[in-house]
Amino acid sequence: MATATLLKRNYAKSIRTYMMLILVTAAVGLYYGYTQYTKLSAAQDALSKEQSQITDLQSTESQASADYTTLKQDFDQKYSGILDSLQAVYPLQENYTDLTRLFDQFFQTNNTSYNPVFLSDLKFGEPRYDAAVDYAVLPVTMTISGTEDNFMKFLQFVENSGVLADKTRLMDVRSISINFTSNASTVSQNTIPGQTPATATQPMINVSVGLNAYFQKPFLQTTPKTS
Repeated sequence: MATATLLKRNYAKSIRTYMMLILVTAAVGLYYGYTQYTKLSAAQDALSKEQSQITDLQSTESQASADYTTLKQDFDQKYSGILDSLQAVYPLQENYTDLTRLFDQFFQTNNTSYNPVFLSDLKFGEPRYDAAVDYAVLPVTMTISGTEDNFMKFLQFVENSGVLADKTRLMDVRSISINFTSNASTVSQNTIPGQTPATATQPMINVSVGLNAYFQKPFLQTTPKTS
């Protein structure tokens, strides 16, 4: 009888011990699982943030690359335009043809039947190179026949030369010799319809003009080979 009672007590004690072990194991397992889940969630959140940052960086990189391409194209276009303008204003050599075309364009644009102007005797002298300066000079002489108004326009045209936006060859006036002629051009004035147009005469002048047209001085001079 005593033995049976002792066995029952040991059995109950063993059951309580097993239950405690099970509870402790379950608690440890739950704690471990919770901590691992927390770490996993934190790692997933960090990974998600890193992926978002990577996506943002990639987007920023793409935008920066697109902005750089646009800016470079704009810069290249403006730089090319500046080089073209500089070549027209301050060329690498004499550029007789372009300079002649520039004069022809001016006189053709401003020559009208009521306000004429003509160019003749256009001549280019020998280019001058001065060791003391970094530019070269092309002497130009011409004769201008026309009204005083158009001659003043020509002087203003030369005065305003050298502007990159206008692509006008850099020049200045070296000499002027004016001869008034007896010829006159008739200018029609605005009148009331049906009336005989009123006229006014503008004296024609002949002007001998000397100009300097500038171009870049060649720094590399070729020397003849010696045998």
